[in-house]
Amino acid sequence: MRYVSLQEIAQVFGISVRTLYRLRAAGRLPRPIQIGRRMSYCVEEMHRHFQAGKCAPSRTISKGGKS
Repeated sequence: MRYVSLQEIAQVFGISVRTLYRLRAAGRLPRPIQIGRRMSYCVEEMHRHFQAGKCAPSRTISKGGKS
């Protein structure tokens, strides 16, 4: 198993670090492990989560406008 930082996960999946922070805050990412002072994520586990659709960000789209 290979563990990498959140920044490296963002590069692998082509999404922003901010999006990953939001997913983590919403409890939609696998739990990281702490190596020293750094939080690291298992690359294989992240792949499984993304393939299963468990990490899809929930987004509410509201249409603004005047009635």
